[in-house]
Amino acid sequence: MLKFVWVKLTFLLLIFLLPLTLSADKYFNFSGDYFIYSDDDNYLYGSGNISLKYENKLIKGQTLYFDIKKMEGVLLGNIEIIKDNKTEKYDSFFFKGPPLEYYTELYKDKITSSFKAGKKSKELIIKKIKLEDLKKGALYYEFKEFRIGNKRKIKAKKVIPYIMGFPSLPFKKFTIKRGNIPEKTMIYPESLNYSGIYGLTMSVLLRARGSFLKGDNTFKFFEKGLFNLGEPKRGVLFSGKNELLINKKKTLDLSLLANSDDMTFNMVFEHRKSHKSYKYFISQTISGRKDKEVFYDFKTGFTLSMFRLIVPSINFSHNLKKSYSYGISTPLNLFKKLSINLGLNRKTFKDTFISDTMDFSSSIAFTGNFYNISSSYNISKNFIEASLKKNFSFNFNFNTLSFLNKNIGFDLSTFYMFSEIPIGEQVTEKISPGFTLNVRSSGISLPLGFSVLPILSINQIWDNQIENYTDFNTAISLQKGFGNLKMSVDYGIISHYETDSFWVEGYNTKNLKFNINLIKASKYDIGLKFLTGNDLLLESVLFTGKVFFPKKITLSSFLIYYYKEKRLQTMEVFIEKNFRNVFKIQGGYSLALKKFFIKVLTL
Repeated sequence: MLKFVWVKLTFLLLIFLLPLTLSADKYFNFSGDYFIYSDDDNYLYGSGNISLKYENKLIKGQTLYFDIKKMEGVLLGNIEIIKDNKTEKYDSFFFKGPPLEYYTELYKDKITSSFKAGKKSKELIIKKIKLEDLKKGALYYEFKEFRIGNKRKIKAKKVIPYIMGFPSLPFKKFTIKRGNIPEKTMIYPESLNYSGIYGLTMSVLLRARGSFLKGDNTFKFFEKGLFNLGEPKRGVLFSGKNELLINKKKTLDLSLLANSDDMTFNMVFEHRKSHKSYKYFISQTISGRKDKEVFYDFKTGFTLSMFRLIVPSINFSHNLKKSYSYGISTPLNLFKKLSINLGLNRKTFKDTFISDTMDFSSSIAFTGNFYNISSSYNISKNFIEASLKKNFSFNFNFNTLSFLNKNIGFDLSTFYMFSEIPIGEQVTEKISPGFTLNVRSSGISLPLGFSVLPILSINQIWDNQIENYTDFNTAISLQKGFGNLKMSVDYGIISHYETDSFWVEGYNTKNLKFNINLIKASKYDIGLKFLTGNDLLLESVLFTGKVFFPKKITLSSFLIYYYKEKRLQTMEVFIEKNFRNVFKIQGGYSLALKKFFIKVLTL
């Protein structure tokens, strides 16, 4: 059976290669003395005798700033717009597209704009990245000419790629940015990564855009043998989501998963339809594993929406082992703030074990301006054991209330839970009322730039089966900043009290933290913490540090020193390099592993 499914899967993949016509595209054609494109920044800069050709227009300038993500740019310096042998001169030329939309600026005159009313120059704010910053990227290109369309695909001439700042093999013509994936049937390599589970992996995307099939499917080929990561040495992981079309309308959703590593597969076929007065769905799941029996699961549901207040729905599921379930729910919305729901569900299993239960559920919820109320009641009938379980809950919650210009706020939640659970021939009742109170503040300012942040939390539960208890969590933080240096002292007390008849027992735990943080954006981030135990004596010291270098290289380290035992508990120092915000490489030493390491992590 497993081989038959793989044959079917292969047949579905073969029909992906159906041709589609290409949609028309328009291009900006640029030429000049020098252009640079940074793949990390998705940004392009140009200088020296720049020309932009679009349809019957020729625009000349000296400096180009072009944001590829937004497809917006600006040409500066001695601007000339030539059309029909007529030349207009300006100081700046802001543009976006294609299709081309622009406005010009002449410092000695008024702004001239081609935009429609309401679209003025303030809508085009072009960020300007310096040339030296673009060269900090892990991958950038220098070239003389290029063209770009609204799909953001950049084709350039006389190209020199730079990898980690070093020039590589030059190209006469080269596509330096693939751009948006076209809506046509195609196959292309997507990414190359490394992980400690599958080793070296290469992902290939197979895009189907046919007359009766549409979807994206990924083949991830892995190689573990070269890295001694276990068996099998190599294989493929497949995942895909597709739509089967009839007369260009989606009829069936098809999801596929397959793994040659553990010889498993999963296929889900689903059909959904929505009408004005009803909607329904039908789905079939088929899954299997090597040396295991294939599993089938059929599900369907129907919802009737023709009534104004009530929206009943019915669901049913079944597999070939005569295990099934069916249910009905009836949400009732009397008005916007009040909702009621009744539900009945029957589950029967006659496979590896036998079970037959019916569940009745009811709930009501009301949403007010300052509070929320909700309640539910559930009954579960077990036909095999001839037992009945009951559960009831009630919740009343205050929305957050704020005072003193929202500097102090609190919220209160109360609850009541009751249950009857049959144990043998007896029925055990459990009652658990309680409440939770949280009080918080945005801080109190003190002289000399100090600030105080208090926190209070109270949890109370009364239970007839276990001891009643109350928890208090209080904390106060004193903070002070000196430019990039920030310091704080945090003191916290956690109290736990339990009552047993007349007696009250409990305990308190105290902790004190002293924090020092030295932070400068894009330069460094260093933190030092001193932690105490319940006796408020120094227990451990935690250090974390990051230093940021050009080309997205980071030096990171952290260590924990256990002061009580005068020993270094753990330490790790490593260098990290980010590549195109797709994956990063870490290399360094770990005291926990007691060895040097190299990791490749996807982002």
